[in-house]
Amino acid sequence: MGRTEKTAEGQVISSWQEIVRLLNRENPTKLDPSAESFTEYAWDRFDARHVLDLLLSKEPSYHGHKEVLFAGFCAWVVVTSQRQDIVQDSMALQTLKIIKDEESNVPKMLQAYPVLVDFYIRLIRIGSDFFQDIYYPIGGIGRLISSPSVGSLEESLKSRVSGIRSVITIMEITHYHIAELKHTGKHRPPSFNAAFTIIDSLSEAQKDKKTDTEKPKPKIHLRRRSLINHRDYYEGQICLLYAASSIKVMPDRSLLDCILEGVATWEEHGHLLPEWIARAKFANQVILSEIATVDVVQANAVYLPKMEQSPIPVPNLPAAMIEKIREKYRR
Repeated sequence: MGRTEKTAEGQVISSWQEIVRLLNRENPTKLDPSAESFTEYAWDRFDARHVLDLLLSKEPSYHGHKEVLFAGFCAWVVVTSQRQDIVQDSMALQTLKIIKDEESNVPKMLQAYPVLVDFYIRLIRIGSDFFQDIYYPIGGIGRLISSPSVGSLEESLKSRVSGIRSVITIMEITHYHIAELKHTGKHRPPSFNAAFTIIDSLSEAQKDKKTDTEKPKPKIHLRRRSLINHRDYYEGQICLLYAASSIKVMPDRSLLDCILEGVATWEEHGHLLPEWIARAKFANQVILSEIATVDVVQANAVYLPKMEQSPIPVPNLPAAMIEKIREKYRR
């Protein structure tokens, strides 16, 4: 009986291998042997500009490729290249998710044959390019199972919220100044130092303000020294962060919120990428250029592919902040 089952399984496998050969002939690889591999431009180092070019390209890519790259790009925007380990973890978890999602869709008739399940996932559902370019080069199952949990990754991203929020506030203050004060001739030009002073005073006011113990404590902005440190840390990502914060996916939730919560995906949010980049170009050319050196503006521009800019709506700031802005910049 055992020999019959083994023989039957062998025949099925042999037939399946013939199907595989036909599939490979009809669906040739999309990998360019002369181009950089995934590990060269995304894993060993994260070349954000090259990744963006691939994500924005109209050329078809293999299954799972853009999903993994988008996960890495979102993580890179939040943690920068100084934490390549977190960028790698984000891509590894997305790789694992793609495989698990496909495993859950295996037809019942194949589930009794583990080898066929493996073939089905690799060649029908995902494709060999994914495994050849991403899965095996980054370390295969050993690397995937050694990755931190999804919860741990989300905590790593969320821990950046305070610093990122303060960096965005610098851009909001400058944006408001350009839209509402610059044309009056009654206010001094915007600057980083002035923005630091405004945020510092708001932080102090929030710190001293007594609140109802039953209500959540207000979010306190960082103080001047931390603001400067975070401004420098996010030197190349300031415009991408501000642009992401301006794109609403729901009335009370932005694309940046989704990224910081670890729930931004290519499937749900990838269509927003062109607008994200176009708004980042506006943030760089119109807002950051008013307060930053040429080097900082260029540090942001290097990550932004050529396309028309898209205006960002003037932020709806709290009355207390508007008062501080007008007071600080008044001649």
